Parts: sequence; C-alpha cells; structure tokens
Amino acid sequence: LHALFHNTAVVAALRAGEASGAPPGQAEALFHVRYLAGATREEILAHLRRGLAGLAAQPELSIEGEVAPRSSPPDSPLATAIREVMGRLDPGVEILPAPMPASTDLRELEAVAYGFTPMRRTPAQEVSRLAHGRNERLAVEDIALGIEATVEIARRLGELAS
Repeated sequence: LHALFHNTAVVAALRAGEASGAPPGQAEALFHVRYLAGATREEILAHLRRGLAGLAAQPELSIEGEVAPRSSPPDSPLATAIREVMGRLDPGVEILPAPMPASTDLRELEAVAYGFTPMRRTPAQEVSRLAHGRNERLAVEDIALGIEATVEIARRLGELAS
C-alpha cells in the first residue's frame, strides 16, 4: 500500500569495476523511480540527494529516461461504458478509482486507460499477494466475468461512438 500514496525508488541494477582484486574506480546504481501525479523530477532528485547525503562521496545523479505519471479522467466514454456494463452484469457494484503503483505499455500513448479487472470470487488480498508471482491465479469464474465484461464494454463503446 505504501507505493499507492508515496513516491518510490528501488535499486534495479548495480555496476562497478571489472578487474578482480582491485577496487573499482567508479560505481553506478540504476534506480527505478515512480512518482505520484503532481510531483516533479526536481523534487524526486532532491529527495534522492537527501537519502544519499551520508555517503563519503557525493554521487552524480541524472535522469536517463522518464515517464511522467498520468491519470485518466473519471468521466470518459470508457469509464461510462465500464459503469453501465458492470451495472448490468453485477447490479449494485460500485466502480471506485484507485491509484496504480505500476506502469503499462499504454503510458506511451495519449489513450485513456484504467486498470480494470472485475472479480467476484478471488479475494483482493490474494490478488495483491500473488500478482506477477510464480503462483499467480484467479478463479475461473473471474476470468469468464472479465472476458464477458470486456466484450460488452467494447460493444458499448462502439454504441457511444456512433
């Protein structure tokens, strides 16, 4: 849950000299940084500098690639289609927005996107505990619901666009 509401930095790779038996003249650390909408790259760099302030040598920090955080509007045609279809498939269900501390291939596009996964049987705690792990799984009924919802949402989007 921490990553849902905080900027995060995780060491993704460490590199240092190649010679055995000799200390490296230089070392490099690659961080994967995810920051919340509203945060700036300057704030992130300042935070990293504060965290690294106790080192004997002050490291050079640079940003080699960046994907700015983004959000999709809650009132888009896709959001409307999701609410309408899920209202029919699961009457009384509430669709709630939530931050997603991850990225998607859609981040490069100017497309509206939501992390939408309808589930009735698989407990949320199990999903968050097993996501992308070796034992990741969903109930068969949830997979069927996801397929049905996706097809119906696509149909409804087509209707809304007409």
